[in-house]
Amino acid sequence: SLGDPDVFLSLQVQCRNAQAIGGSLAGVMGTWLYTVDPLAPFAAAGGLAVIVLLVYTAGFYARLGFPDDIETAERKRARRMGLLRVKSWASASSAA
Repeated sequence: SLGDPDVFLSLQVQCRNAQAIGGSLAGVMGTWLYTVDPLAPFAAAGGLAVIVLLVYTAGFYARLGFPDDIETAERKRARRMGLLRVKSWASASSAA
């Protein structure tokens, strides 16, 4: 909304309407699926969660690409921050 109260209120109304419609559809579909099989609503919810996870993850990787492995990422971070990278489990503070 960037500080515009009219835009904020418009977004809030749209979100509440979408939530009400989604809740109504979920209630109707859940009831109908339960009449088909008592486990069907739970299987459908689990399947939808997996689909959303895959779509979200694919979108994240499409936007940012696959990240570096942890060693490369830590080396870049240490170089950027000007830190000396120590490759051991024990740190200097815990050795004393």
